[in-house]
Amino acid sequence: MNRKIAVIAAIATITIIVGIGTYYLVLPPSPTTETPPTILGHTHLIETDENKSISFYKVIGVVRNNLDTNIESVNVTATFFDAESKLMAVRNTSTELKIIEPNQNVPFEVYLLLDPTKELPDRYELTLSYVKTGKGSVAGLEIVKRTYTVDETTGYHILTGEIQNTGQQKAQGVKILCTYYDADGNVIAVSRTYISTTLYGGETAAFQISSEPHKISSDSDFELLIVAQRYDPLPIVNYVLFAILAVGFLSFIVYMKKRRGW
Repeated sequence: MNRKIAVIAAIATITIIVGIGTYYLVLPPSPTTETPPTILGHTHLIETDENKSISFYKVIGVVRNNLDTNIESVNVTATFFDAESKLMAVRNTSTELKIIEPNQNVPFEVYLLLDPTKELPDRYELTLSYVKTGKGSVAGLEIVKRTYTVDETTGYHILTGEIQNTGQQKAQGVKILCTYYDADGNVIAVSRTYISTTLYGGETAAFQISSEPHKISSDSDFELLIVAQRYDPLPIVNYVLFAILAVGFLSFIVYMKKRRGW
């Protein structure tokens, strides 16, 4: 009798263990939580063109990619409201960099043309959209030297440096952006400069960026970003094709001289 009880207890125990194991095996995996890309910070200011004839309400901000993968098609939508929360305008923009890597910060700017006969926006709201991508970002452009100072007279932040193409491709339409942050990490302004020449592999170019018309204090921080409009491989294939055609043409000439008596 005791033996039967022991056998029944053992079977029951095994059944329970198998049942619990099966239950946990068929449970769906717990969803992994990921922090989406966010607008890290933003500010706004009124900007006037050089002729003092046109004014813009400009929103400056930074997008940070918090994901473990690259993102592209990153767009920021700014919705402007008046003091009564009535819709005034909607403007869209893209980030300065087409593909943003994980943990990378990339600035954006939204411009709203101001109508002198209407009041300024009272507030605005920002929304962000993006697409995950397996595409890689442009590599091979690096800042190899940089020094900066704050002009005591103007208060402008002046940064000079040197950029180098460390890759094997040629870079065209290169621009360097400088995003400024105050002592608390808030975005202040964005300045840029352009490299007028094409940079081939190994070549360097000097640059200078001024924060004008924005005055930047000496305790402020900044972040540099390189953007290339085109980063194309050198036409090695064309050289090979040219060499093949040249050899073929010379062979044809030799053949015609020997066989046809040219």
